[in-house]
Amino acid sequence: GINAEYGVFANVFSQRRLREMRVFLLPLSLQSSPISSFPKCKSLLTRSPLFFTPPVSVNLKNRRIYHQQTVSVPPKGRRISLLSKLTICFVYFCCKFVLLFQRVEVINKEALDQALKKRDQSVGLLTISNHLSVVDDPLIWGMLPVKQFFEELGRFRWVPGAHDICFTNWWYSKFFSLGQVISLNRKRGLHQPAMNQCLDLLNEGAWLHFFPEGKINQTGSFHPFRYGSARMIVEADRHPIVIPFYISGLDKVMSESRKIFFLPSLFQDIKIYFGTPMDFSDVLEQHMKQCADESLTNDPRIARRMRRIRWVSCLRTISQKIENEMIALKACHTKT
Repeated sequence: GINAEYGVFANVFSQRRLREMRVFLLPLSLQSSPISSFPKCKSLLTRSPLFFTPPVSVNLKNRRIYHQQTVSVPPKGRRISLLSKLTICFVYFCCKFVLLFQRVEVINKEALDQALKKRDQSVGLLTISNHLSVVDDPLIWGMLPVKQFFEELGRFRWVPGAHDICFTNWWYSKFFSLGQVISLNRKRGLHQPAMNQCLDLLNEGAWLHFFPEGKINQTGSFHPFRYGSARMIVEADRHPIVIPFYISGLDKVMSESRKIFFLPSLFQDIKIYFGTPMDFSDVLEQHMKQCADESLTNDPRIARRMRRIRWVSCLRTISQKIENEMIALKACHTKT
């Protein structure tokens, strides 16, 4: 059983519920041993209160212990603390310094400028790009002019970051949290607390940046897009402003095969291609009509299943539309 001294509240879930939540199965060696004899598990269950720790779930039938991954949750709202502003400013000027030694070209930046200036306070901004290196964010925002950066400092971008890279210890966790990075577990699916927090921020008019590929890709082709950005578009209270852009050259600045981890390559060509704001109203209207048709079904189980299928189909359509736009931006890069 679970030692009560750690203050763990055990809940019994069915196998189906556990699969839907995508919780983590601890090593098989834990199935027949008390959890108190494993120091690593003890540290997992006694995290800092700065983090949100979901409860441990126990399957009593098979005697297996499950534990959901710890996820940091930022405070709600667009206001950020002074310490967070100082951290963002420090990183921004470091990026400005690095870009002085690079050849940077930004195309159609007016699309982002208009979105930042003219968007309503209650309408969120969602920027989407490919993922070439560990410095894509924040280095790409170093191209913002200083005046524009300070105008947007109070409501600067939020970005999900991999928990197994950006939140591996207390110092990394504190630094990236102050830099408005949300700890995201890439194996827990669309309905984890970090994704819910992203949706709350978008509904409050915040600026979110997503890498739909989900990981660094320096192969020259796109990985299949994940549905996180599509969920933001479908479930937002108001249709957010969606601006895709394509990045090239950062894979040479911070190559995965570099010998010195923190040292970027200098004098590389970096190009950023901004696309026009995307409209998904036709897809969302079709989705709403399909949901209205499903309400005629009398069997609630069939209605739930159909609703789930339609929801996934809508996410797939939006993700494919975003991917097609990214392919078109990449084609513009190859022409130049």
